[in-house]
Amino acid sequence: MVGTCLDTGHALISGDLHRVMYKLSGHLQFIHANDNHGRDDQRLPPGKERADWHKLLHELNEVGFQGGLILELMGDA
Repeated sequence: MVGTCLDTGHALISGDLHRVMYKLSGHLQFIHANDNHGRDDQRLPPGKERADWHKLLHELNEVGFQGGLILELMGDA
């Protein structure tokens, strides 16, 4: 089986995390969970900046996501 991995930080930089998640949802296997200010790939802990994690987790549940969450962090976060 081939699947996709949603990098939440990259999707935030693209400007629409939720639209990207829905586009990938049929093939989504993993999520690289991190946050940022929307400009750079800072790899901050989830909930530290712009991502609406309550909404994202609700939407993931709605599309039946059962894959893995991988914390992708960097620096002094």
